[in-house]
Amino acid sequence: MKKNIYTKPEIREKVKDRIMAGGKGWKTKSGKPSTQGPTATGERYLPALAIKALTPAEYRASTQAKREAIKNGEQFSKQPQKIAKKTAKYQ
Repeated sequence: MKKNIYTKPEIREKVKDRIMAGGKGWKTKSGKPSTQGPTATGERYLPALAIKALTPAEYRASTQAKREAIKNGEQFSKQPQKIAKKTAKYQ
């Protein structure tokens, strides 16, 4: 059984639904879940336009930061600074 990595699982679905309905098209690049289920990729959720704005190397770096956080039992991870600055206008 997979360990629950959410620090506040009781509000996860409510927040997730609000984010996904926010009109910015939050998703992973692959379209698969990030942390749940057998097809989980460990990718970061970002607005669709932010994903398009990143180079493949930048998206890999962002995803690597997310995967490291997951591995350390953390629910949230900071983006690499350069990438955070680039994607901020899409958030």
